[in-house]
Amino acid sequence: MSSAAPSYYRDVRPIVAEHCVSCHQPGRSAPFSLTTYHDVQKRSAQISELVKAHMMPPWKPDSHGEFIGENRLTVREIAVLQMWSDHGAEQGIPISAAKPIRNVDGVLGTPDAVLKPTVSCAIPADGVDVYRCFILPTNFSADRYLAAIVFQPGNPAVADHALEYVDRRHTVRFRNQVAPGESFAVRNAMAGLDPSTVIGGWGISTPSTRFPARSGILLPKGADVVVQVHYHPTGKPETDSPRVLLYFCRGPVTRPVRVAPVLARNLRLIPGRSDVVAGGQAPVRSNISILSVIPYLHRRGAAVNLSVLLPDRSTRSILGIPQWDLDWVGDYRFRRAVRVPAGSLLIMDAAFSNAPGAGGGVVTWGDSAEDENAVVYVFYTTDRGPAGVPFVGSPRQAAMGRILLRMFDTNRNGAIDRTESIQMRQYFRGSMPSMAGMEM
Repeated sequence: MSSAAPSYYRDVRPIVAEHCVSCHQPGRSAPFSLTTYHDVQKRSAQISELVKAHMMPPWKPDSHGEFIGENRLTVREIAVLQMWSDHGAEQGIPISAAKPIRNVDGVLGTPDAVLKPTVSCAIPADGVDVYRCFILPTNFSADRYLAAIVFQPGNPAVADHALEYVDRRHTVRFRNQVAPGESFAVRNAMAGLDPSTVIGGWGISTPSTRFPARSGILLPKGADVVVQVHYHPTGKPETDSPRVLLYFCRGPVTRPVRVAPVLARNLRLIPGRSDVVAGGQAPVRSNISILSVIPYLHRRGAAVNLSVLLPDRSTRSILGIPQWDLDWVGDYRFRRAVRVPAGSLLIMDAAFSNAPGAGGGVVTWGDSAEDENAVVYVFYTTDRGPAGVPFVGSPRQAAMGRILLRMFDTNRNGAIDRTESIQMRQYFRGSMPSMAGMEM
């Protein structure tokens, strides 16, 4: 780096354009804009401190370049921002006819269909976070494969993240007595959302779900798209009317995209505990290629890890988030698909804190703000044949238990005792050593 003090136009503007304005621009979720020199200059000291502490940009996975859009500053970029602030945050020589920075990530051209509610929803001024489900009918007369899904909140200041589900039998609208085009607040544990029907997700830093060429996810004819949106009260009454943009596959789909939710079925968080661990597994029946993953916990989540136990009993980490933050839910797409052979086992581990101050008593799985989730949605294709990772319900959990018994029941008493449980956790959780010794 040159010994001359950095300037905005020469040194700082390119960094801000690449790493910051996807959120910090008008119409996006960040509380202020960073699209002009004056926007950045007046916050230069704050920016310097945040990047020094690695709090911004908020990239959560413990990754090393394997994801598309990995938003992590280099050592040099951090030094430039700090030096610029320390030396007066000079403007430098303006670029001729320089315009405010704009980031158009997620803009894919004209969509093939736009789904939107018929009625806006109201978000109260205060109270707990709000989870609201929108029932968006498609009314398509034929099946469609989707190449991309873009969620657009009408009010970015209040929307935090969203998950999109496909409901071919209209179960959610009937169960919750909601008309097509309307929405409802999730007030009880289960709104009828099926984890195996997730087709995409939206977070502040990941504006769209996209699939590779000749791949797409199935949207059955006549199905509803159900969008669960997480809202933050802002201190004043708000409204929102989001949209979902659908982009159809143009050519033949030779590798349909499927989703495997690897989840903890028997999630139970005891009050007063800050060291609770829950896990889940899913068998891999045929060779698969993992395209992307969406990890999803609620507010009590502390960390999450997805790994694979290979047929030779070696393990490989797929995704690790050592410090979970619900405000930064992401759809993480791999630059190169992760190949997993048949006979492997996908393993999800999640850590939680239900310590005093978290509120409430025993917490279990559910769809409302008071409940918890523990799941990693795995988007994948298979080399051929049926789904490579069956949805793990109760019948297959029994088969999974038999696999684990064969591997870890060393005293052959037909159960995993405490010592064997510790050995099993250490075996599966080599990439999360801080979780060793926690109770399952």
